[in-house]
Amino acid sequence: MAIDFSTIKILENFQDYLLGINGEVFEQFNANTSYVRRIHIPFPNTSIKMVLSQADLKELRVLVSTFVNDYKSAEEDSRMIKKLAYISDGQLN
Repeated sequence: MAIDFSTIKILENFQDYLLGINGEVFEQFNANTSYVRRIHIPFPNTSIKMVLSQADLKELRVLVSTFVNDYKSAEEDSRMIKKLAYISDGQLN
């Protein structure tokens, strides 16, 4: 069992999905369960669910958003370094 995060776009889609979850609605819907974690997030093509509390959902959102932002920042830094290298090569030759 695995979630495919092979591209940043897939991870961004997961981030958007997490941001769209209304944890309060899930908690009300599952209020009669004896579990503390009442927000159920299904894994695609399996019967497995990630079960979270409001605090867990908030933390997962922060973790995924931080990773996506850091990835994009590193990607931009890499592009800038390549541009600077190209400019430097052009000026030296």
